[in-house]
Amino acid sequence: MTTKLIAILFCLSFIGSSPATHAAEAKPLKKPEAAKIIEAIGYKDVAVAAIILGAVQFEGSPFCASSGAQIIAIGTKKGVVQRIVQSVYYDDDLGWFFFQYGEDQKDKHVTEIRIWTANGYKEVPPQAKAN
Repeated sequence: MTTKLIAILFCLSFIGSSPATHAAEAKPLKKPEAAKIIEAIGYKDVAVAAIILGAVQFEGSPFCASSGAQIIAIGTKKGVVQRIVQSVYYDDDLGWFFFQYGEDQKDKHVTEIRIWTANGYKEVPPQAKAN
């Protein structure tokens, strides 16, 4: 836990001073929008305690990105109040979003990208190859 906190603080010390952070500015993520994203994932009665801008987890590893944030919240899923620590990312077209890769249950091949935003859920399938 201490190592992750130090990594996050280290990352945050560089955000704003890096030229890469000025390429595309993410709009601020406010608690009501963060709650809508978490609700789109399937939680109810979401209470967002904090949003940590610039600190995210990607495939289990912490990293810094001005287009990322971590939502700290609680919400109810399957009748049980659960803790939520969710990384979200910013895209000019999508706004703030969370994603997962969908996989075929049998052979584990990627079948689509699943995207949750404050506006709901959508799937992005692979593009068909042009002949």
